[in-house]
Amino acid sequence: MFNRLSNFGFITALIYAFVFIINFSYAHAISNTADVKDIGVTERLGEYIPLDLTFKDEDGNSLKLSDLFQDEKPVILTPVYYECPRLCGFILNGVLEVVNNLSSITLGKDFKIVSVSFNPDETHSLAKAKADNYHKALENHQSSDKDWHFLTGDGENISN
Repeated sequence: MFNRLSNFGFITALIYAFVFIINFSYAHAISNTADVKDIGVTERLGEYIPLDLTFKDEDGNSLKLSDLFQDEKPVILTPVYYECPRLCGFILNGVLEVVNNLSSITLGKDFKIVSVSFNPDETHSLAKAKADNYHKALENHQSSDKDWHFLTGDGENISN
């Protein structure tokens, strides 16, 4: 079990590295630094995401985050908002590009992706449109639409 988890940890780190590299290559496209001056990272090392948080999936069904972690597959969590004009699109496109270029592991079989909007004003209808676009763009994958989830939530669940 340890080897399997350490391999997945390595693979997950590798995916993050690829996403970072792809997103870094898009950085030249950001011409207005005022758009990104308030963006930051708050480290919460040693903390866990509360899995009892409730969100709506792209079909409008309520679910708890724990529902997405029951099969013990690694989960790539992407906090974004769906109407973001720049950075969030770069992140989602970067994840898509990495997944489409993987050969040794497969979305759905080996891992899944959960994209969560951190904008409480976004609806599951918007998440559905985003999900449809990204699911169609997945290449060479036998995964179902439920291997990459697009969630929305209220302010309380998002802020936790």
